[in-house]
Amino acid sequence: MNNKIINLLAMESSTEVCSVSIISFDLNGVVKDLISSKIYKENLPSEHIIPTIESILSERKLDKSELCAVSFDQGPGKFTGIRLSCSIAKSIGMFLNIPIIPVISLYSMAYQAQIESPDDYNIIISSMDARMNEVYIAAYLVWPSTSSNCKTLFEPSLISVCDLSLWLLFHVNQWKSVYKKNTVILVGDSWRIYESELRIPEDSIYFGIANPDSAIIAMIARDYFLDTAKTFEDIEPFYIRNKVAFTRNELLHNKGGNPQAGSFLSEMNITKMTISDIKDVVLLDAKVQLSSWTYGNFQDCLDAGYISCIVKYKGSLLGFFVMMLAPDVAHLLRIAVHEDIQNIGIGSKLLDECIKISKDNGLSSIIIEVGEHNINAVNFYKKHGFAKIGIRKNYYILENSKTEHAVVMEKKLCK
Repeated sequence: MNNKIINLLAMESSTEVCSVSIISFDLNGVVKDLISSKIYKENLPSEHIIPTIESILSERKLDKSELCAVSFDQGPGKFTGIRLSCSIAKSIGMFLNIPIIPVISLYSMAYQAQIESPDDYNIIISSMDARMNEVYIAAYLVWPSTSSNCKTLFEPSLISVCDLSLWLLFHVNQWKSVYKKNTVILVGDSWRIYESELRIPEDSIYFGIANPDSAIIAMIARDYFLDTAKTFEDIEPFYIRNKVAFTRNELLHNKGGNPQAGSFLSEMNITKMTISDIKDVVLLDAKVQLSSWTYGNFQDCLDAGYISCIVKYKGSLLGFFVMMLAPDVAHLLRIAVHEDIQNIGIGSKLLDECIKISKDNGLSSIIIEVGEHNINAVNFYKKHGFAKIGIRKNYYILENSKTEHAVVMEKKLCK
């Protein structure tokens, strides 16, 4: 029997709290010892990591030559910290001629959450604050036991906070359906930092894991080390935000500051509805409207030349509107946003487009009907400058021959 013990050094310096760990395990992956030390030095971790490595080796009664591999937190995270642990790991690895094993910080957080979860497997979304109203985010399907039992659902990326609710709701529903899970686990500091700005699914479970940890990185690196099929060609820092500042020439052209990830809401592309869109429009309309339209209703509007527009995200329909332009007034016949992504700004963008089109056509006002019991919708239009001007009795025909009055609302337009 081979009783060889593998000693692996792991470092984490991508966040405010740095740490160093040494894990010792046999060739079957059985952990014999795991020792860690944290460094609570926010400003100058470079002055403390190497002394901490020497201290932990001494405590473990190990010589550097007895290390069999070295691992580090590859990022994303703080630029200086990532570069620091990477350079130290590469120096040690090259000097001792041992494997250098990079570990993605967002995955290490998901791995830790799976260890603490009682479920057999989980959809885990890791997110870290990236400053400038952006977050680093990734999603994984993780099983217990080893890090090889993992499927990356969404590669580590940089996302604007204003897009995070849309991203979350769009992907979570898909993943829950495909992988037969009723909940998702959220880890990282972004969920708490931006809690007031996010719409998080009610069935999400928040795990209070705010930072990557060298002990977890050591566990993952152990699994990678034992996986003979695993190769490590990219042992450079993983930045995501590759460009961290503009050039002087860009600054001269009013592009100062740090560039941000593109914002879907700010760059949202509203396009004309076509015949091929009607099927999806009918399905969305039926889910959110008090009284739904048929395929023929929408086709008639297109044939009549009514202003009909949609907005999509990654090929999926998010919302639409249909508006008729009369000689002196615009009549907003239909406007809807997917039920899972309401209240994050998409409806406002669509309505703003309706108002702009009406103004561009020289119309004096825009009117709309809304169910009298739909208080949220009434308040939404009031927020955008609409006022009640009348009631259309029994306007909406509901199930079981019931009806509901419509509140007629108008917004005066400045020419």
